[in-house]
Amino acid sequence: MGMDTYLRGLNLDALRAARERADELIKVREAEARLGVWVVEGHLLTLRRFAEADYLKAAEAVLEEARTLAQIEPKPFRRTLSLSYKLVPASECTGLDA
Repeated sequence: MGMDTYLRGLNLDALRAARERADELIKVREAEARLGVWVVEGHLLTLRRFAEADYLKAAEAVLEEARTLAQIEPKPFRRTLSLSYKLVPASECTGLDA
């Protein structure tokens, strides 16, 4: 079930409570320390994330993804791959690729 579908099923009081709780969680997340990560993205989707120290692994992941795409689509139609550095809340840094 998508978030929009879930929210549409709530009554007005439940929607207000959800908004208040979301605001609280946003404040907590915004107050967290930020850590640098390398993000491999493909056509607007995050494919993999790597710790700041793992730049070469992240770059290799871009190359690996490009090779995979080349096997699937010999002439990828406007396929975009990128590697970027982002600061994200510490709680979102769990499960980084190694």
